[in-house]
Amino acid sequence: MPRKAVSSIPIIYIERILKEYTDDDHSLTVSEIKHKLCEVYHCDISIDKIKQLLEELWDFYNGEFSAESDGICNLYPTALMDYERLCPSNNRSKRIARMRGGVLSNAEISYVSDSLRSLPFLRRSASDDLVKRIKGLQSCHQRRERRDLSIVRDQTAKPYVYEVINVLEGLDRAISEHLAISCDYGRYIVEPMTRRPKFSLVENDFAKRKVERMSPYLLVFMDEHYYLVGDWGTDEAISPFRTLRVDLMRNLTISEDGSDFKPLKDEGEVSEYMKGAVSGFGGTSELVRIRCNAFAIHYVIERFSEFDGFRVVRSHAGAEPKDRSYEVEFLAVLQGFKFWAIKQLQNIEVLEPVSLRKEITDIVLNSAYVNR
Repeated sequence: MPRKAVSSIPIIYIERILKEYTDDDHSLTVSEIKHKLCEVYHCDISIDKIKQLLEELWDFYNGEFSAESDGICNLYPTALMDYERLCPSNNRSKRIARMRGGVLSNAEISYVSDSLRSLPFLRRSASDDLVKRIKGLQSCHQRRERRDLSIVRDQTAKPYVYEVINVLEGLDRAISEHLAISCDYGRYIVEPMTRRPKFSLVENDFAKRKVERMSPYLLVFMDEHYYLVGDWGTDEAISPFRTLRVDLMRNLTISEDGSDFKPLKDEGEVSEYMKGAVSGFGGTSELVRIRCNAFAIHYVIERFSEFDGFRVVRSHAGAEPKDRSYEVEFLAVLQGFKFWAIKQLQNIEVLEPVSLRKEITDIVLNSAYVNR
């Protein structure tokens, strides 16, 4: 049984109906809106009242108020409403209404939802919930037209996703407000008694447990991890900056005393430090030359083609295309590149600098594979 509508509520119902059932390509007549009001909200109002409320909505979205520099309309910068008369037919005409645009375009919604579904540290249930709410910005027609990206993802997502998000939000605030931070910094270990893997904040030879009064400057996403770049009171003769993996940070505290923050002498310092960064290591870039096979050239281009000085120096033809090899050079931070190169030993050979080639050779010769 339709209930009598409270006078201020029907216009909200109509707006929700237009957002759910109309878009650039789909509209509703006044009669169809009346039917939806009864079907969805059990609200029965006259055709004339619906027309009046549609006029008010049109004024709200397209009138003078919608052009103001501040106010609620700025939450919908592209949401405009059409309320127009169809071409007369049989000496009769109908008015139609629809919402055009929205907070995000369809392409933007697809990009955000696909990105959420593929995040490695976010639980599937959490990403599905966020995607569902984001897709609420679309009309029902747009949701039906789009197929979700199918992603097979590791189901052992790290369980502390909310801690990571909280740390990211805290770091973003500290960077923008120029405040120093402190935190615990851990690593993964094997529990001695149970032999189960666990995350530990116990100080050891591989990780300093406590970070005190670090001045944060920049957040970077690199090689599947978020990194914080900041000044941790390190030896400035080497570099004033250090990088920390955000997912290994815990118990973040922000100093409200601005005097603890060490301002940058030059805003370009951090960008320069991270210009040739690899595997989270920033610093001074040096010329690297490698030889890689036909299989590895794809990954070399993908990872390093945007680095300064990148060029293919020469190529060597083989008996077959798969036997072709390439010599490539570019500028990179050697400490980080070393870790990348060790993972690719089967497909690449470091030619220069000679010191890095020797260091990797010694690692290989002293490895368990050679000495056993």
